[in-house]
Amino acid sequence: NHYGLTVSLRKLCAIDTIRGQIIELRHDVDQLRFEINNHRRKTISINNENRRISKSEINNLNQPPISHHHLHHSVEPAVTRKRSAICIII
Repeated sequence: NHYGLTVSLRKLCAIDTIRGQIIELRHDVDQLRFEINNHRRKTISINNENRRISKSEINNLNQPPISHHHLHHSVEPAVTRKRSAICIII
């Protein structure tokens, strides 16, 4: 029967079309998952960078804002040494 064959072919064609759409949708979902995970990684990385505090910043938080004077002596023997250099760290 010619009509029955035509209906069967149409059904097969529809099934193939649906299968193709499912494959495309799966690909789209995979792509979206990749983009979401990539965005999360970037956000986590940015947040971690913002949370990192250097050792000097921690020291500055723990100490009052005053000048510290450090005496640096030269390596010359005490007899020839005339004076010491003073380094002021603010």
